[in-house]
Amino acid sequence: MPGSSRAVLVVGLGLGLVLAGLAMTIFPEKPAAAEVEAMARGLGMVYPQEVTLPEAPQSEPPPEATPPPVVQEVVVVIPERMPADLIGQVLERGGVVADGRAFADKAREMKVDMDLKPGVYRFVPDEKLEVIVAAMVKGGGW
Repeated sequence: MPGSSRAVLVVGLGLGLVLAGLAMTIFPEKPAAAEVEAMARGLGMVYPQEVTLPEAPQSEPPPEATPPPVVQEVVVVIPERMPADLIGQVLERGGVVADGRAFADKAREMKVDMDLKPGVYRFVPDEKLEVIVAAMVKGGGW
């Protein structure tokens, strides 16, 4: 085959491919609806009415929450010039501390037994001794 006939063959094949691609672009073949649905289902498509949610496992209702206990505050009045030992007795009688002597000992241990201030105090029963001593050093009152 001479060189020019080869060139004509290649140009002819190329031109044919271009025209075929152009024809397919302008006049595409549309697939049928059934084919589209089959292709979509193959990719995982489902209709909304086909979706079902798994039933939740039957379990017992949660137990009712118990309300926290009501904590009553205890009000104590500490007059002026009352020593730590007597303050401990007042706190013990009021139910603020279990042992009044332990309160006085804690105040001495913290080296503030002479700094306890008079006033009206509100405490929660069984509060830590350090908290009670610190409140009385700061001073109380309504």
